[in-house]
Order: sequence, then C-alpha cells, then structure tokens
Amino acid sequence: MRAPADGYTLLLVADSAAINATLYDKLNFNFIRDIVPIAGIVRRPLVMLVNPSVPAKTVPEFIAYTAALADPKIKAQLADLAVTALPGSPADFAKLIADETEKWGKVIRTANIKPE
Repeated sequence: MRAPADGYTLLLVADSAAINATLYDKLNFNFIRDIVPIAGIVRRPLVMLVNPSVPAKTVPEFIAYTAALADPKIKAQLADLAVTALPGSPADFAKLIADETEKWGKVIRTANIKPE
C-alpha cells in the first residue's frame, strides 16, 4: 500500500481484503480510497464446472458460448442456473468492490463478527 503511484505496481487482492476493510476497526489504509481497481482477474471456484444443460462441452466451446452473453436467451439460461456474468470496465469492477465491501460490512457489523 506504500508503493508510489507510478503505474508499475500491481496489487492482487482476494475478497478477504474487502471483508477485512469492515472487520478490522484500525487498518493502516482505506480499501476503497487507497486501492484503484483495474480489473477482475479471477473468481472462485478454481475448477470449471457447467450445468449439463449448457451446450458447451469443451473449453473452446464454452468460450464461444460466453461470447454470446449479450443474447437475452443465454442471459436467462444463466440466471436459471444462478450465474451472473461479470464483463465490464474498470469502473464496473470498482463498483463491484465497493458494493461487496458495503454488503459484507453490514453482515459483519450486524452479526458482531470479530477477528480471533
């Protein structure tokens, strides 16, 4: 968090960083203010599984299938599987981080969760 803003330093963080921003009262940084999101790199799980109803049977087929995410029929199929595609800009990713921090912060505060 102390790297110069020179455009050469990248920080990869897990979702725990957003949770920690609300879990700990005294951090030496403000996650929302001090971190500039660039892009989502990965989302878990680390194993690729698809519902048998998805027509893709190989990774290349799946890539082609996901290219059609703008199709309302495909969006509906994904929604039926409780899946949301996350394409978007850095600004979209920043909003996702802020929203997740707010959401999990409320859960943590409501449940009075404290680090052990």
